[in-house]
Amino acid sequence: MLQQDIDHEREAREEAHRNMLAALQSKIEAKERRIKFEEWRHEVALDAANEAFNASAGRLRKLYAVEKLAGNCLQKITLDIVHKFLNRDVEHEQLKSSVKEAEVRLETLRDQFERFKRDTDGMTFDTKPESKSRDIYLEVEEYENRLAHLLKEHEQSRQRLQQSTLQVEHMKRWANRMGRSLAMFEDCTRVEKPADLPLFFQQMQRAVDKFIAHIVQQISSGKVQRKNMSQVASKEYHEARRLLADKDFLKANCRVPPSLDGARPTSRQGQNNGDEDPTPKEFQTDRDNCKKESR
Repeated sequence: MLQQDIDHEREAREEAHRNMLAALQSKIEAKERRIKFEEWRHEVALDAANEAFNASAGRLRKLYAVEKLAGNCLQKITLDIVHKFLNRDVEHEQLKSSVKEAEVRLETLRDQFERFKRDTDGMTFDTKPESKSRDIYLEVEEYENRLAHLLKEHEQSRQRLQQSTLQVEHMKRWANRMGRSLAMFEDCTRVEKPADLPLFFQQMQRAVDKFIAHIVQQISSGKVQRKNMSQVASKEYHEARRLLADKDFLKANCRVPPSLDGARPTSRQGQNNGDEDPTPKEFQTDRDNCKKESR
């Protein structure tokens, strides 16, 4: 009987020992699983953070590249406009000189024509195609066509000059406004004349670089959230759409069509003791009559 109790007690002890070892092993395995889970979660979080950082850096590099390309393109366009604006006086003077020479030549031909008509009144001319009278008429007509062409070119140059002047004025106002906006990053020169634009765009490029670096630093430190930037951009977009749809704004910012500016006076003025030049219709009638008389 005592031996049976001893055996039973030993079996119970061994069973309890096995249970304790099994419980301890399960605890160790659970601990190892937790450690592996924590390591896996850390790796996932680190990969996600690296991916987000790389994506953000890629977007910022793209934005920087786009801004730089836009700045270079705008600088090139501006230099072309400034070059045209600076040379507009030379082109204008050349056109005026060409028109003046053509007008002097036309007046000379008209005098020769009148003198020829007086000297040959009542005389009979050769009706062959190679006669000199026909050559004179053709020469007068040719110079009239050249004069009309030069006047047309002068008008086109004047319009181009006006457009270039308006573009430069818009650029000056825009440059001064952007200079005030970027004043905290770069002290930009105030644009008073077209020659100030190249220096302003160089300063503006440095200001934009500093602005981008400042934004990158703000985003990296967490002071600026991309979500907040998107919300601000969306708010400004909707505000601009609302302003463009406002009837009062459109009424206050209307554009006058060029046809309502009024007719520009002609560049030719009456000469020869105040006598006005004959109209093209009268001149054509007079020439036709001379041709009929010479046949």
